Formats: sequence, C-alpha cells, structure tokens
Amino acid sequence: MEKNLLILLFPLLLLSCTPYRTHWQVLKGNYEYINGRYQSAAVSYLGILENELNEDEVIHYNLGNVFYALGETTASEDEWTRALEGENPELKFRTLFNMGNLYYELSQYRSAFESFKKALLLRPDSREAKRNMELTLLRLGSQQEEERALPSAGSVSGGDTSVEEVDRILQYIKRKEESQWVSQHGGDQESSGPFW
Repeated sequence: MEKNLLILLFPLLLLSCTPYRTHWQVLKGNYEYINGRYQSAAVSYLGILENELNEDEVIHYNLGNVFYALGETTASEDEWTRALEGENPELKFRTLFNMGNLYYELSQYRSAFESFKKALLLRPDSREAKRNMELTLLRLGSQQEEERALPSAGSVSGGDTSVEEVDRILQYIKRKEESQWVSQHGGDQESSGPFW
C-alpha cells in the first residue's frame, strides 16, 4: 500500500521541483497556445518569467507569439526584441522572421525588409524568408512609386531604396537561386540506372 502511495506521489514531487515545474509550465503554455487559448498561454508564460530567470529568451519569444495572436502588436514587438538578446541562432531567425511579418502587416516595409534580411543572414536557405523579403521589396518599390506620383506628399518612407534598386535586388536573388539549382542538379547526368 505504501509503495502505491509513493508511486502516485512521485510525479507530484517532480512537478514541485523548480526545473520540472518550469518545463511543465512551458508545455502547458504551448498546449494552450496551440489550442487557441491565448490568455491562458500568456498566464503560463508570465508565471515562468515571475519565478524563473533561465530560458528567458524562449519565454519572451513564446509570449511575443501569444501577443501577436491577440493583436497586441506593440507588446509582441517588445517581447520579440527581448528574445533577440539570447544566443540561440534558430530562435533569433524565428524571431526576426516573425518581426518581419509583423512589420509587413503594419505597412512598415523598410523595417520588414531589414528583419527578413537579418533572418536570411542567419539561415540563407529559408524559402519563406526569401519569398517574404521579395514581397516586401515589391511593396517598398510600389510605395515609393506612389510617393513620387504625389509630389505634395513628400518623402514618407525615410529610405533611399529606389524602384531600380528593388528590381536589381530581386534580379540578384533570382540569379542566385538559378545558380543553386544548376549547381545542385548539374551533376552526373549520364547514369540512367537507379541511384542507390
């Protein structure tokens, strides 16, 4: 009887330990986020930040995602900025990618371009980041064309990227992509049998 009681109390004992409790709260917050219960996820993540100091950048990243899902753009940007203070390159890539998406939705195309560019420096093989950067460059170019069409509006963007420069960057990306495909698929074409 006492063995059964100990077996039942062992998981509770583990959850009361600080490292396991933190992991449990992260899992709980992730579960709540996946199921669309963003307020509960935020409560879990904020509870971790109140009690723990380790894994801060991951928690700030997750909390930024929750705030973004709730439409709290300023809070999500603040949390993602805190997440960028960490050293994990994959976390930095994801954070910069999300920030680029946020800026794009807010029509802050210069900031979106910079975020996607930094993300691609961390992971140059990301197709999604390349595509989003291309879309941002197209929007940036069309925004500048509109500004030129309205001479009384003045310069709003604050950037010096011209339409020609946007086209030049897009053509450069296209050439780099084509050269990668040629170098990857330009190998031994003579063998017609199965390649084991």
